[in-house]
Amino acid sequence: MANTTLSLGLLDVTLSVPSEVWQPLDAGYSTAAKYGQWIQSELVIDPLYWLLVPYIIGQPIFSDFVAYTRMYEKNKTFFKYVMGGYNLIMSVFSLCCAAVAFYCLAFTIPTRIYSHDLFSEATGLYSKVTWVFYVSKYVEFLDTYFLVLCGRPVSWLQYIHHIGAVLDMGFLYHGQNDGVWIFVGFNGVIHTVMYYYYACCILKWKFTLMPKNFITIMQLLQFFSGLTIYYSYSSVEGFWQDERKRNTWYFTYAYVGAVTMLFFNFYLQTYIKKGSKAKDI
Repeated sequence: MANTTLSLGLLDVTLSVPSEVWQPLDAGYSTAAKYGQWIQSELVIDPLYWLLVPYIIGQPIFSDFVAYTRMYEKNKTFFKYVMGGYNLIMSVFSLCCAAVAFYCLAFTIPTRIYSHDLFSEATGLYSKVTWVFYVSKYVEFLDTYFLVLCGRPVSWLQYIHHIGAVLDMGFLYHGQNDGVWIFVGFNGVIHTVMYYYYACCILKWKFTLMPKNFITIMQLLQFFSGLTIYYSYSSVEGFWQDERKRNTWYFTYAYVGAVTMLFFNFYLQTYIKKGSKAKDI
């Protein structure tokens, strides 16, 4: 039995609380504290993480600058070509990364997919494509800044998605997390289509690959299938015994789970509710 003293002004009250009540709370706090320390230790490894700071605080500053200088209105044609070119480049880049990741999986990685040593692949290609894809997540900050440039609102989906992608890919790369091929391969395929769609919208090209809402459906399928496949790595002994890989596994589920809910809400609000209102009208 543990004694807890509550101070109520001039009166101190001592309560006797069974120790069994505190043990789960203490254990939960200790686990959370250790996990926080792990995230802190990861963030000091790579100075690139500091780019998150200007991404976060720079948006309102850039918004004021754009409004003051009217730079977009004065150079609209120029910026449209810049944004269109950027999206085309990112589409091709994403396709190449996905192709390389799946190539490594099929031809250069000597072990099984569910293994704890995929980064031991002899050519080093698996590690290189992971690093390049990780760095590209910083480049994708431009997605948000282009929205600010055009005077469009930045949603929580956009905000959390880009911050979390940097952190998750960073943890996956630096921790040599074997399941990173899921992120690179699946996300690369989705971004190939998504960036091409944006390029078509900006450059006024006809997008004929699929209906617009299918892109969001593909993103949701990516999240569900990716998490399902990634789950089996928890059964790989060498993987799960590695604290760094295990913690990244938890982080990935938390991040992707949150983004999945945000994307689902976006689909609900954009295509289902708005679609039903249009029919009513």
